[in-house]
Amino acid sequence: MPEGTPHRTADRLRLARDMLRTLSPTRIQGRIAAFDGLTLEVAGLSALVSRGDRLEIELPGRPPLPAEVISVSAERGTRAMAFGITDGVRLG
Repeated sequence: MPEGTPHRTADRLRLARDMLRTLSPTRIQGRIAAFDGLTLEVAGLSALVSRGDRLEIELPGRPPLPAEVISVSAERGTRAMAFGITDGVRLG
């Protein structure tokens, strides 16, 4: 390994952790096209997200609702599973 490059696993993990701390979350916006129970269909995200990505659904007067992308499709858009109560979720 080149001089000054971490060679132990612990050093490499510390370096990776420090690099990750400098990153800022990406903010993108979509809209709720449909929902049923905890499953949300979100339009406008298909080209920007992958399965497993985390989303925050903004609700008026409430904390953001966390969700996880469970599928991405050109026909149906992005489907996400909410991690909480979906009361207050509306289309748009």
